[in-house]
Amino acid sequence: MRDLFFKHFWLKLTSLVLATLIWLTVQATLEKENRQVYQSEETADELFRRAKVPRQFELPVEIRWEGTNYQSLFALPAKVVVTMEGDPGRISAMDTKELTAFIETGGPPDPRGIYPVQVLAPSNLRCTHIMPHSVRLKGIAPSTPPPG
Repeated sequence: MRDLFFKHFWLKLTSLVLATLIWLTVQATLEKENRQVYQSEETADELFRRAKVPRQFELPVEIRWEGTNYQSLFALPAKVVVTMEGDPGRISAMDTKELTAFIETGGPPDPRGIYPVQVLAPSNLRCTHIMPHSVRLKGIAPSTPPPG
């Protein structure tokens, strides 16, 4: 009888711990599914339209590229106006530091190229408008300070 418990004790203990963790994971998942509220798409769209308010932000445009040899480029215009839509409490407390307007060149930037502006925002907000929606890159002469 003693061998029944102590033979391969560590293997049995590991199996018991693993089974307990699996059971806890399944229970937590089932509990989470039971707490979710399901809505039809029409109701969800109507609630989204009713409960959301727009707000405009003026953001500087960042230039993102893979290399580091292009520091003498800036965007024209240097700032864009972004209209965000979201929950009234959230959007009124929103700070411009939570938003990022940027262009992605995907490699060495073309100084004469026109690039679409993208906005990185928290997931509970929606970008509805960017003005202008694209910007041009411009090079800076070595003696010219960047626009401010």
